[in-house]
Amino acid sequence: EYAIGISDVISFNHDVKLVSLGSWIRREDSYKGAFFKIGDDGSKPNVTFMGLSLYGYGVKSNDTVVGNDSAIIVESGSLTLKGSNSLEYFNAGSANGAAINVKSGATLNLNGRYVWFFRNETTGLGGAIYNEGTLNIKSARIISNKAADGGGIYSCNFGQISLVGNTGYVDVAYNTTTDGTRNNLKLANWKRIKTDDKVLTRRKIYITPCENPTLTQSMPVISASSNYSMGSFASDIHGVEPVFKDYAKEIHMAVTHPHCVCGM
Repeated sequence: EYAIGISDVISFNHDVKLVSLGSWIRREDSYKGAFFKIGDDGSKPNVTFMGLSLYGYGVKSNDTVVGNDSAIIVESGSLTLKGSNSLEYFNAGSANGAAINVKSGATLNLNGRYVWFFRNETTGLGGAIYNEGTLNIKSARIISNKAADGGGIYSCNFGQISLVGNTGYVDVAYNTTTDGTRNNLKLANWKRIKTDDKVLTRRKIYITPCENPTLTQSMPVISASSNYSMGSFASDIHGVEPVFKDYAKEIHMAVTHPHCVCGM
């Protein structure tokens, strides 16, 4: 194993599969920007990463470098993390999405038992992932990340999240706000999380709506068609439990606040 230092952003504007075996990709200590940008010329490429280990540590300092941007920005097209990939110890300063920022119209696919997001943080939104596009999670572990809101994932505007076809290795846990409050997945829009009969999460995914509901105002609603799905989700709001319905294979948070927008 050896370390590769990133000193400037690398753009992927063509279809490509990048496979790495044993390499650690880190920051040059003076570099604070993004590692990779996908489709930043609007070309909508399909990019796949396999076996990449990305760290927010400096090559020389061996300590976290406080950056000013996400490690990966998916501007257009799609990025698929397949097999074994890790994004760890990134500090994005105040940028949204310490590890990955998915722009509107772009897609991020997480499909690997050993796809890890661990101890990434930002004072902005989305400790691991900030999503305004499409986020498909078949298998991934998003653990111990931190942000002002959406410690694990923050999804807003037109952001869509799907757990359809997941393989049973979905783990979104121990993510918090900067003050230590549990905050794993923030839905800051009216979009629904798509699921199917087989949501096999390792632990319950706790979801936070855009506006904390009271017991009399509204309830988080999870629509699922199996016990697997019903046991996989819970609410981050104390005392408010999910309500399940059998007729739709979707989940969403029902809230009454009429102005559900990013950052609120």
